[in-house]
Amino acid sequence: MVRISGPAALEIARRLFRPGFPSCRGMRVGRVIDPGDGARLDDCLLLVMPGPASYTGEDVAEFQCHGSPMLVERLISCCTAYGARRAAPGEFTRRAYLAGKIDLTQAEAVADLVSAETDLALRVAAAQSQGLLGRRLAAAASGLVAVASSVEATIDFPEDDCPEPQRSELSAALARVREDLVSLGSTARLGRTIAHGAAVVITGRANAGKSSLFNALLGTTRAIVDPEPGTTRDVVEARLDLDGLPVRLLDTAGLRTDPGAIERAGLELAAEARRGADLVLLVVDLSEAEPLADIAYAADADSADVLVVGNKLDLAPAAARAGRLPPMQAEGKAADPAICVSALTGQGIAELRGALRERLVGGGTWQQGMALISTERQEREVRAAVAGIDAASAAMDKGMPLDVCMIGVYAALDALARASGRGIGAVREDVLAEVFSRFCVGK
Repeated sequence: MVRISGPAALEIARRLFRPGFPSCRGMRVGRVIDPGDGARLDDCLLLVMPGPASYTGEDVAEFQCHGSPMLVERLISCCTAYGARRAAPGEFTRRAYLAGKIDLTQAEAVADLVSAETDLALRVAAAQSQGLLGRRLAAAASGLVAVASSVEATIDFPEDDCPEPQRSELSAALARVREDLVSLGSTARLGRTIAHGAAVVITGRANAGKSSLFNALLGTTRAIVDPEPGTTRDVVEARLDLDGLPVRLLDTAGLRTDPGAIERAGLELAAEARRGADLVLLVVDLSEAEPLADIAYAADADSADVLVVGNKLDLAPAAARAGRLPPMQAEGKAADPAICVSALTGQGIAELRGALRERLVGGGTWQQGMALISTERQEREVRAAVAGIDAASAAMDKGMPLDVCMIGVYAALDALARASGRGIGAVREDVLAEVFSRFCVGK
């Protein structure tokens, strides 16, 4: 598809397209003509969508031709010859926002929809694109407007003897809005993970069974497995659908004290991967006499979250097979019981997947109709709104004049307006740039 949007879109389409049959509900069958020599480029469909009823609110023409990259490139060149230009990433959705067709949360949901890697991510993005988050933010803003308006009435119209609102009632109203926003903010971890995924790095001593665990979690042979230590020299990456959560699973070089030159390079890559991980799986060998000695490597994981996985359960002593390993603790890490598995037989892998999901999203689940925060920008503005409410509530508790108390309320309203892109005169260019930076061309 080659899509044109703007005041000259229909004129450009008219000059390039020769209809072959009568139009049907805006769809026309015909051929595209090269304006340079008049030669026929392709037989195609032309969809005409006059503004303001189109997605962008402008006149839109869309050629649906055969999929040859050379043909598409020629068609784009023909359009630019008549005054069109190539769209910037996300420009069509950006124009839809500027035309008032969608808010910023819906625009971000479009980006999530395009990049969805799991069925759950696809369903969540599709639901969010219908405005679930925007409506939740609007409801919170409405509650704050009600508080501010009751105060402003007594300030702006004192001659009408408007009774001053009870501070207890204002505080209760602010508390209700705050509770709703805090609840909404708690969805950020789940929403961001569903939309953008998480990085999970497997680390541990050489020959602890890291690659075997990697393959077992994926359910397929993706990494080479061999009894010889040091088989994995590079970082091996694969996509894992963890009950709907898109996970980048990374298998890294084994840690040991006397690596060769190539292994040292692999260990440097492994350290870099751990530093960027959301979760590190530290694999220890349960068949060793002292498997807990491997925990010293957890301190090297450079991660805020380390999950210890005892592997080779099928070869472990009876105490380990019964799951009675003591908690493993490294310097600066919280004590946590190990998850005992056998990558060879599959024992414990289902439990490990459950533990992974719990660590990544805290056990949160998404239900149809549930609004989710999916970007750091949204979370930042919701937190700012909560901070504004807290400032207003603190001012009231101190007995400050109500007009002073409303400063925090208006700060919260500004934050909610930035989050949704609604209710403010103009959204700053840097905010728009942040929203549309993830888009591909043509969306």
